[in-house]
Amino acid sequence: MFLSAAGFTLGFAAIVIARLRAAVMERRIRWLLMARVHSRPHSSALDHSIYITASHGLAVVIGDAYAESAFLRMGRARRRFAAIDPREARR
Repeated sequence: MFLSAAGFTLGFAAIVIARLRAAVMERRIRWLLMARVHSRPHSSALDHSIYITASHGLAVVIGDAYAESAFLRMGRARRRFAAIDPREARR
């Protein structure tokens, strides 16, 4: 019984130590990464806002082009249908 309790206690202590070491290493790595990011000038920092703005602009332009094309096709189809539909001539 004593051996199992001692084994459990040692295992639990090993887990606690391992998690503590992992937390310390994670904190060190984050600190190093933050130090590296803050040491760079802003001109070399990667900024995605240009690409995001361009993609949104393209979406608006392409959507407008599709809408205009559909509007023009609808007008042509309406004129063609009016030319062949006898009911339209009665009105």
